[in-house]
Parts: sequence; structure tokens; C-alpha cells
Amino acid sequence: MMATRSKTAMPKDFHSLRAELRTAKSYFKDPDFPPDNRSLYFSGRVPENIGQVKWRRAKDIFKNPRFVVEGAQRHDLDQGSLGNCWFVAGAATLATSDKALFERVVPPDQDFDASYAGAFRFNFWWYGTWTEVIVDDYLPTDGRELIYCHNRERPDELWPPLLEKAYAKLRGCYEALDGGKLQDAMVDLTGGISEVISLEDKNKVTYELYDLLLCSFSMKSMLGAAIFRPEGSTESEVEMSNGLYMGHAYSITGFQQLKTSKSVVRLMRLRNPWGRGEWNGAWSDNSREMQSLPPDIRAEMDARSVDEGEFWMSFEDFVKNFQEIQLCHLQIDAMVEELRDNQNKQNWNVMVYHDEWIRGVTAGGCGNPPNERLYWSNPQFYLNLSKTDTVLSSRGECTIIISLMEKEIDKKTSIAIGFDVYKLLKPDLRPLNERRAPKNAWRWRRGLASTSSTGK
Repeated sequence: MMATRSKTAMPKDFHSLRAELRTAKSYFKDPDFPPDNRSLYFSGRVPENIGQVKWRRAKDIFKNPRFVVEGAQRHDLDQGSLGNCWFVAGAATLATSDKALFERVVPPDQDFDASYAGAFRFNFWWYGTWTEVIVDDYLPTDGRELIYCHNRERPDELWPPLLEKAYAKLRGCYEALDGGKLQDAMVDLTGGISEVISLEDKNKVTYELYDLLLCSFSMKSMLGAAIFRPEGSTESEVEMSNGLYMGHAYSITGFQQLKTSKSVVRLMRLRNPWGRGEWNGAWSDNSREMQSLPPDIRAEMDARSVDEGEFWMSFEDFVKNFQEIQLCHLQIDAMVEELRDNQNKQNWNVMVYHDEWIRGVTAGGCGNPPNERLYWSNPQFYLNLSKTDTVLSSRGECTIIISLMEKEIDKKTSIAIGFDVYKLLKPDLRPLNERRAPKNAWRWRRGLASTSSTGK
């Protein structure tokens, strides 16, 4: 199922490179991701409707640049002129999470101090392994200011644009970040397992969904949500009268339950990656509901009467306005060391399978005519669910998340992939290498779940 994409490897590890540069009293200029149009666009050419981009080193833009100022926060990231709200929202969610998770991606042992040599490093979970990406500090500007991700309040805090640059290098260029899925960014930033919950059919949204999201949040899962763009719209984002934007991704950064005389109000906190543009309905910053709360409760909720892009809304209003929830659950082998002291976590048991579709051997297709008889030649994997959840287990059920990943063949090729889940009527006691479902089983056995065709 996986095809390898080659990448130019750095000749040295980061610390050796930095030490060599310091000895030579020179600054790093990345030969694999040069400060020119090749790093901006797939074609290496500037589109006619785009102004000229000028690359400048951090110290040529700011008098006193800093890497991280007073700890990383979600408010450090504001989306620039690139359509990568999905990545900025994911990075903001990472900054909201456990400090150790953040420092796994953004190592703290670098700054613009005496150790500065123009080189910075970041780590991404890239197709199953932690991959170090080293970049220089040439950043895209309009000649004066940063044009992509930045900190609006502290523009001289540079971990956001440098992280974005490293991710653009990993994916090939900045244009590769123009449009994407929030869950993909969160997986690349954590090594976790993505899950998508559809909210399109409002009648199927259960009351327990809020508890599930709250439980996932307490387990350090990363959460986000999206509003789909109207069909046929030519605009990338469309503003609604309630302050939200269609065609846009938001981070979910907090939960709060407030007791009233009549009931319990279930609230969710979201953040717009633009650092502005907020929900203006019930429980928004200046709403009657929020202003009626005691000052200490508002302070606990970090409710601010300024437009910084973060807002509260009820779970019911959230369901009405959003079409999709994206989650990223941290898997054990990616993050167990960082989370070992977290007493609130619920560990996931992780199983990873590797296989491939080979024409004429295991490429069985999706079961549609005229090749339906080949369907059961597809790779098959067997799972035994024997333990019920320790949380939300009133029905004695076990939660399983299945994530299928395809390695990129090239940036512009998307191959439809998917999977189906079937329940065995009785245990299969044959050796693992002999366990194959009957060739005609798909004709009479209804699957428990399936995916739609996707290129991810």
C-alpha cells in the first residue's frame, strides 16, 4: 500500500552542522530548499496574480528576533496569505497540548542567541518515522513583513513561520500547503491516528458525542472542526452572518460545562487560525450569556472581549454550524515517553500492518463489476476485540479506530483507496497465513463499516 518518495537527506545532523557553521563564522543557506521561487511553487514560476516575494533572513527583518517567547501558545499562530488554515489550526492545537508533545516537534535548544548559525530544526512524523527537517531562516516577505504564518502580536517570535517553512520543505514547497485536511497536519505533528466524525446528518448526532469529545480531549487527543465550502462557490472561504466561515478549519481548544438553575450548558472553545473572525452568537465573547457569568468564571474560561479569533459556543450550536470533526489520537509508540506522567490518559493499543496492492496478485479492486470476483484477493487483516472501554463503557463496547495511509507517489497523483470491515461469525482458528475470507463472502455478508474512496 506504500510507495516511497525520495528526499534529499542532509549531510550532517543538526548539532554537527551548527557547530561547523559556528566554527566557520558563517550562516546556513539550505541548498535543498533555496530562498527562491522553486521553494514557493511546484513549477518554480510566480503566478501572474501574485506579487514578487522577497526572501530575507530573520535578523534582517527584526532587530531582536526570538524563537519562542514565554512559552508557545495557540495565539502565537496567525494564518497569512497562504491557504493553509488546516496546518495553522493543527499547529495551534499542538501548542495547546502537552509541552512535551510540542517540544518533540519544536526542539527548544535553538534560538537567535550565541548559538545562532542560521539553521533551525523540526521533527515530523512522516509515514511512520520521526523525520528531522533542517531549514535556514530565510523567510518569505513582501519586502518588509512576513507574508505567511506569523505571530500578529509578537511578529519577532519566529517559531511559527520557521515551523511552517520546515513543513513546506517536507511536502515539497509552500504551494503544497495550499489546501489540505486538518487531521493530516495533526498526524504529521504527533504520529497519532486520525479519525473523522461527520456532522452532516444532524439527526444522527447523538447526545453522547460531547462526552466522547471531552473524553478524547482529556486523553490528549487533538481536535479540530471544519465547515464545508458551499457547492459551486469559487471563493476559498465564505463569511456567514454569525461570524463563522465556510470552507475553513478551526481548532477545538477547550471544554466547559456550566450548571444553571435549569440544566447544564455544554460549551466548546474554538479558535480561528487567522487570529481574528469569531462566532457572534450565544456564548460568544460579548453575548448576553457570557456577560452574565461572574468575572472569575469568565477568567477561568479565558473569555476575552477582543477579536483574537478564539470563542466559546454551545455544543448544540456547534453541531448546527459544523459539518465535520477531525481528531488525532496519540498512539503509544509515537508518544508514550512524553505522556508517561499523564495520569489522565487512557492508552490506546496500537497494531500496525504494512502491505501493498500488486497488480494481478493483491490488487483486488473495490468489488464492483466486472471484477467483483477479485475483491477477496485484497490484503486482509484480522483483529480480536476482547476488552471493553474503561471510559464510556456503559454498553460494554470496545472502541476501534482504523486508519489507512498511502504514501505519496508524487504530489499531483491521488489514487483512490479504502477498506471494509466485516464481523466474523465465529473465531477463525487457522494459522494466520491461512486465514482468508471466502471468495463469495461479500455477496452475502454485510460489512460493519467501510470507507468512501479517498486519496489519503
